[in-house]
Amino acid sequence: MTTLPVDPLPLPCSIRFFNSSDVMT
Repeated sequence: MTTLPVDPLPLPCSIRFFNSSDVMT
């Protein structure tokens, strides 16, 4: 899991995007 400096309340799209990236990695 990659820890990136994001806002305390990131948008669901961002979370999904990060998740996809993590899965693809």
